[in-house]
Amino acid sequence: EMRTAFVLLLASAAALTCPGATLTVNPGGTGDYPTIQAAVDAAEAGDTVVLRDGTYTGDGNRDIDFKGKAITIVSENGPDTCVVDCQGTAHAPHRGFVFLSGEDVNSILDGLTIVNGVAPPVAGGSYSSGGGIVGRHESSKPTIRNCIISDNYAVDGGGISGCSGLIENCTISENEAEKLGGGLAYCNGSIIDCRISNNSAKRGGGLGSCIGGIISKSLISSNFATSGGGLAVFKGRIENCQIVDNIALVDGGGLDGINSTSGDYHVANCVIRNNT
Repeated sequence: EMRTAFVLLLASAAALTCPGATLTVNPGGTGDYPTIQAAVDAAEAGDTVVLRDGTYTGDGNRDIDFKGKAITIVSENGPDTCVVDCQGTAHAPHRGFVFLSGEDVNSILDGLTIVNGVAPPVAGGSYSSGGGIVGRHESSKPTIRNCIISDNYAVDGGGISGCSGLIENCTISENEAEKLGGGLAYCNGSIIDCRISNNSAKRGGGLGSCIGGIISKSLISSNFATSGGGLAVFKGRIENCQIVDNIALVDGGGLDGINSTSGDYHVANCVIRNNT
């Protein structure tokens, strides 16, 4: 009985320490699975989907839904050589990735470039949120790291909307929002070591309505808005950031609508200069 228990203990330990499976995808459909979505559908918790170099387009390689799975999608060689081109237009809108099923920090997107996303319209003809990546505000908390999010469009959060986990070492640039947060909106988690530049919106050219989170060690530069060229409507912590060269037509070239009235909400150790 003792030997049996010992064998079972070893088996349990092995099961706990064994890494998940690796599933590969090639742009031409010749990997283990023909598209990114097909690999996600087949993946189980702990698995890694590895994307080979190239540009991914078409159905199955855009509007990719994590479906709440604790998996990693990672490029083989980084964002410069791995591109998800959503090819979205006003008449045929498509995003890059979707986190709408309660994903947490164990749902990981790592090392991709996501371009040309357009959020689909909602009732009344306006566009919905999250042109490149969309989440569900407080309930979606994926990890997004080492990514380039560029040239995407939405009503709020041209680049990313509603992802409140960890956004780390990302470049978020050249995105546009009709209303709020050209680069990011409603991202209420941790934004660390990011470069947020050349985005535009009516309010919050770089970021808008990020409540209760932290922005740290990031560069927020050369964004444009009517109000809050760099960022707007923020209640959280902004630490060790550079907020420079942003433009607003009316209020807050650098920052607008910032609540920093207690120890939990503050702007500290930042460089804020050359905003207009």
